[in-house]
Amino acid sequence: MFIYDAGIEGVEDDLPENAQRVLAIPALETANKELHPRVFNILIMGAVIGATHVVTLEKAKEAIEKKLGYKFEQNPKLREMNFKALERGYEMVAGTGVA
Repeated sequence: MFIYDAGIEGVEDDLPENAQRVLAIPALETANKELHPRVFNILIMGAVIGATHVVTLEKAKEAIEKKLGYKFEQNPKLREMNFKALERGYEMVAGTGVA
């Protein structure tokens, strides 16, 4: 599985040939327009989870909370933004036929 930002141009020849599935998603555009550029990585994480189901969204949220909880205490809006990015990334790959 290889997931990359659809906004990157000219990468077609550099994509891994051994990937069983390649998904391009508008992650940076979505982060910039709907959320914040700083949560781009969390959005990609949500897409990976949505595509692979390696963990549940709840487990991912628990991990994010554990790692960034001290920042969330200082600014609770960061929690909401990170969790929304995780969910949004997950939604972006929903229905792509990836299990």
